[in-house]
Amino acid sequence: MPGRGGRIFGKRGINELGDESGDINEPVDGKSIKSAIPLGLLSEGEEGIIIAHRCGRGLRRRLLELGFTPSSRVRVVSSFPGLIVDIKGSRIALGRGVAMKIIVSLNSGGGKDDN
Repeated sequence: MPGRGGRIFGKRGINELGDESGDINEPVDGKSIKSAIPLGLLSEGEEGIIIAHRCGRGLRRRLLELGFTPSSRVRVVSSFPGLIVDIKGSRIALGRGVAMKIIVSLNSGGGKDDN
């Protein structure tokens, strides 16, 4: 397109787009994201420790406001059709798509006790 330099993504190219959560392979609290799974894959009753968010700024901010902070313990109460999770003493309903953007490590007894 004339006047835009032929770029679809504005001033920054697609390879330069990033998010606020840092490098995907960077360990958080001694845990690597390579050994973690999305919250949406946990079954009912399973617990995990949040280690990262893989989403844009707007959703990341909303998740942080809801209490989905790194090192927080989260437990899946119900998993069909979306998820109902228990975090910091509150039950929150999430769609499967949003839950897939929250990266957790399976709970091994570590992490903060935020209840």
